[in-house]
Amino acid sequence: MSCGRDTWTPWSAISTRSEHGPRLVPPRPTRRRRRRAHRRRLDPGPLPRPAAPAGAGLGALTDPTRLRDWAPFLADRDLGAPGAATLTLVDGDAVTAQPSTVRRAEPPHLLEYTWGDDLLRWELTPTATGTRLTLRHTVADRGMLPMVAAGWHLCLDVADHLLAGDPVGPIRGAEAKEFGWADLRDAYATRLAEGS
Repeated sequence: MSCGRDTWTPWSAISTRSEHGPRLVPPRPTRRRRRRAHRRRLDPGPLPRPAAPAGAGLGALTDPTRLRDWAPFLADRDLGAPGAATLTLVDGDAVTAQPSTVRRAEPPHLLEYTWGDDLLRWELTPTATGTRLTLRHTVADRGMLPMVAAGWHLCLDVADHLLAGDPVGPIRGAEAKEFGWADLRDAYATRLAEGS
């Protein structure tokens, strides 16, 4: 990667799935137990991430009600139309509002917006088995890449569960440390260093 602004696609290098599909854990009666089971399933290995279910569209990426169930931020409006927005990062009781501008919203395939100094581009591509979701997160500070990658890894696992009808609740801020964030950060740091 070059110096300056870098782009990262989270699950192209690391996933929690195997080539045989999701690692199954027996259903748990409570949300907390289900989240603990989810934590045990995290295994940062170089495995391909399967496609999202067919019909998975931009709604999960734009609708504030749906975003709050998996994203690291809360949106003050639907992100499905260009214009200014505020994305509020949540870390326990602490919240940090950051300016955002939706640059492109082209349902059902493309969403691009700024988040502070970063640029996020989400692309949805139909496949034979569903929908491929690609995130390109361009960061201003290259040193943040492993941390950002680990955070999105957890958020996308939560989204994957949500789309599969098995919600585990959002994992945000310091709480991510309880779900393997540090191990994921280290694995991404190693992987990104190998690619430099």
